Amino acid sequence: MTDLRLRLEDEVRTHRVVVMDDAGIGRIRLATNADGESQVTLLDADGFERIRIGAQPDRGVVTVACRTQHNDATRVEVFALDADSPDAAYTGVELIDRGNSVAGFVVYEGRPPRQWSAPQ
Repeated sequence: MTDLRLRLEDEVRTHRVVVMDDAGIGRIRLATNADGESQVTLLDADGFERIRIGAQPDRGVVTVACRTQHNDATRVEVFALDADSPDAAYTGVELIDRGNSVAGFVVYEGRPPRQWSAPQ
């Protein structure tokens, strides 16, 4: 009972809840903060963040990750941001290789889509 109470106190303090599987391994992490940001993260058995869904008052992001041969992460992010004067709303996809943004596709409200890639 003490362990459960300590975990609940930690969850209240950090605004984060971890859902465990039958083996006691954290598989889902739910988090929020005072700025209105919320996240749901799906974890592998070793804690690797496989999928993250995030929302803020003006944007949403879905990130899916895979491990490289060197145990780094390569990710793809799908995002959408609300219109905020003077900027128009936009949506896009970004490819991130070991922390470096390498390619993307963005659609801005009322403008032609734009694609880009980092020099090889």
